[in-house]
Amino acid sequence: MVEEVDKYHTESKKVLILDTKENLKCIKGLVENGTYNIINGTYGVEKKSLDLTIVIPSHNRHDMIERSINYYKIFGIKCIYVDSTDVQYTINDYYDNIQYLHLPGYSFVEKMIYALEKINTKFVCTCADDDFLIIHELINGYTFMQNNPDYVLYYGNSCSFLQDNGSFILQKKANAQEKRIVCGDKWNRAKSFFINYKNVLWSLSKRNVLLKGYKMLNLYHYKNHNFYELVLGTHFSFCGNIIISKDFWLVRENIKESWGRQHQSLVSIKQNNCLKKDCQNFFKTTDEELCYGYGRYCYRIYRVFVYKRKTLAYMLFPFKLIKQITNKLL
Repeated sequence: MVEEVDKYHTESKKVLILDTKENLKCIKGLVENGTYNIINGTYGVEKKSLDLTIVIPSHNRHDMIERSINYYKIFGIKCIYVDSTDVQYTINDYYDNIQYLHLPGYSFVEKMIYALEKINTKFVCTCADDDFLIIHELINGYTFMQNNPDYVLYYGNSCSFLQDNGSFILQKKANAQEKRIVCGDKWNRAKSFFINYKNVLWSLSKRNVLLKGYKMLNLYHYKNHNFYELVLGTHFSFCGNIIISKDFWLVRENIKESWGRQHQSLVSIKQNNCLKKDCQNFFKTTDEELCYGYGRYCYRIYRVFVYKRKTLAYMLFPFKLIKQITNKLL
């Protein structure tokens, strides 16, 4: 039983664990009222034993930083906020698990590299400033990654919410089956990953692998930021095994003007000059940093499968037939 939220988060030596239902209630209260009451909670692993840091980038959204801090401060897991806003955000209270880095003028990729080079934990979980991680699933993922060193990435399903006149409306998505991408051959692993593709931008990974991915991104300036997730996904599929949990991993705010929606789809048949240049940079980077032809191979699968429901072929033919056709093309 947890009664006084403002006191226990700095006093406990263990991480507070909530089940999914209780976690969602906590998020709902925070979104609607700025406060929450936790009725049922248990203390899990020792904070000091967690070789894990949550990294949360932000830009011009101090209100989101404040809401996010009010959420993560209670659990005890180390969080670093990297903020590129011109004006520095002021944290009114001290929390032993919260760190704020003010990096005005830094790009998204630059501030992620800065944070990843600064921290010393083996594992990193990245999260947007307007999203909320389900904590017990994060701990499950962390435990799995510790016990399975061949895996480089762990993430799961997400659900989203809308704010309608201040009310929290949850939009749940159907859970998929757990998927373990464990193909020994990097080409088959890439194929399996992109056929079951999900955005890996907000996920749990090994710090050194993620840092290498962001350094690859920093080699060229991508005008279309959807290439960020494509480069990272290609990099992870090259480096090792991946697990996609069947459970809810993340609660995301549904915003029409979200970052990803501001950029053209990467599967456009008639690519403009900007997209073509970004494609060339993507192919060149993966050729030099990973393996020749690997990026082209991944991009081809990505284009066929990621937006399969939006293509005429998917509407006209059964999905199994599309797989067979694509296998021949690859």
